[in-house]
Amino acid sequence: MLFFALSGLINALSSGFVGLLVYLKNRKETLNKIFGLMCLSIAVWGFSYFVWQMSTTKESALYWARALMAGSIFIPVTYLHVVLVLLDLHQIKRRILVLIYIFAFIFFSLNFTSLFVKDVAPELYFPYWPKPGIFFHPFLLLFFSCVSYGWILLVRAYRNSGGLRRAQIKYVLAASLIGFLSGPTNYFLWYGIPVPPYWNVLVALFPIIITYAILKYYLFYIKVILTELLVGIFSILLFIQIFFSDSVLEYIWNTFVFIIFLFFGYLFIKSVLREIKLKQQLGEASWAVLEAGMKLSEDFKKVMADRKKILNEWFLSDVNKELEANALRNKIKELEEKLHKKEEEL
Repeated sequence: MLFFALSGLINALSSGFVGLLVYLKNRKETLNKIFGLMCLSIAVWGFSYFVWQMSTTKESALYWARALMAGSIFIPVTYLHVVLVLLDLHQIKRRILVLIYIFAFIFFSLNFTSLFVKDVAPELYFPYWPKPGIFFHPFLLLFFSCVSYGWILLVRAYRNSGGLRRAQIKYVLAASLIGFLSGPTNYFLWYGIPVPPYWNVLVALFPIIITYAILKYYLFYIKVILTELLVGIFSILLFIQIFFSDSVLEYIWNTFVFIIFLFFGYLFIKSVLREIKLKQQLGEASWAVLEAGMKLSEDFKKVMADRKKILNEWFLSDVNKELEANALRNKIKELEEKLHKKEEEL
């Protein structure tokens, strides 16, 4: 029981931390906002999962089972939204997004009723496992439809893209495969299928892998986020220290240190941002050079293959001509012999 409760808490903390950092980096960027909402949905689900597993009464377990579904309802919807924004398809697929959000809010409005989560009952070694209401079944259809469609779009984009974008899509696809193959193992017990959700803890790998992609392929400039966060924390501490000064001289000194730190912190953040942009440009250039080299290698192989084919054809053609010439000489020789015999007979 404690293992499953902790898995929910780990999922909540990892998703919440990454989602908050990404959102704070650029609140105006659509991808950052939707990614933050997706992580928030996972965090709500994970925290409610933790409290539900720790519940000791049926009433408390039922409430938190419905609370975790409030987060779970929006996980597949925001995930598909993230995929569409990442692939620059959110404007083209706008009607699909509107439709799935409408369904999500309908399910959310029914979530805290018996029409969605009917009750909690013992399953395996769990004293309070939720049981589905009538509207839970169409929600599962929406859940797997959104996830499957997102996977299909990512696979298509991976095949048709290259360079830095291809690397980003690869890690997002890997993260989503792990997350959405492990989390739904919770749904077996909803239908009385005796499969415990041991894989639930792997959901935490979803934001971890995304974070790796962020750090390596600059998806959300997480290094800048962490730098700004560090500078901000020290700035707050130095600012608070001003008000704890014991003398005027100490007050002036603490104020001076605070201002100097702000100045150099600003320069430090700018240098980190400049470094990341330079690395991104170098990375994209490296990918371009690598792809150009691969294309040149393929072209060279093709030329060599064509050259070999031409040489083979030329050789075979030359041999055939020689054979035809020999056959013709033999035929002429044979005719000459016959003509010579005729002359002798005459």
